Amino acid sequence: MKALVISALSTFALLSASSVTSMVEANDDGHDLVKIVCQNTGSKVGLESSGLTKMVEQCGQALAGKMFDSDSPLSDEDAEAIESRCIDEAQEAGEEQFDAMFDRCASREAIAALQGLAQ
Repeated sequence: MKALVISALSTFALLSASSVTSMVEANDDGHDLVKIVCQNTGSKVGLESSGLTKMVEQCGQALAGKMFDSDSPLSDEDAEAIESRCIDEAQEAGEEQFDAMFDRCASREAIAALQGLAQ
């Protein structure tokens, strides 16, 4: 009985893994991975709302056809450094321009970092 349960679980695990792999292969033409990488990176560096949407669009164009080791290749430390630099840069622009300057800086820096990480 124990062997039957283990065999059934092994078969289920193999079928599940195969299904997941097939779904990823079917849905991921490379563009989807780049979009996910861009989305995750933009969020990590502090982009929100329309700033994040614009960054994902620019990033997707800049990194089209590139490959990454994971869907979140930018380290937390690098993301925090980018966010900090961009906050400083945006503060120099003044309160009225802060959001726009931060979004531009964070987008530029994040895309540049991803270009360095792309394969």
